[in-house]
Amino acid sequence: MTQFLAPWPHLSVISVIDILLVAIIIYEFLALIKGTRASLMVVGVAGLGLAFYLSRLGNLAALNWLVSTLLPYTVFALIVVFAAEIRRFGGGRLR
Repeated sequence: MTQFLAPWPHLSVISVIDILLVAIIIYEFLALIKGTRASLMVVGVAGLGLAFYLSRLGNLAALNWLVSTLLPYTVFALIVVFAAEIRRFGGGRLR
């Protein structure tokens, strides 16, 4: 086991559990939106995030300003687009 962990000296059991939990959350989220119109919104937000990253990386001031201005509004757009899924996911537990 020690030979397996040798290339990653900072990898601990807690780190592995953390990675697995994040992977499960991402998988469940993607399974929740699979086949819905919200999946296209997730692709758009991922594209916006990629544009933000690339604008920071390339020192593109105008693109960085535009994406930084649009990014906060995506939270509200996600709530509106995911409203049906949010109701479907949480509605059964409230009644």
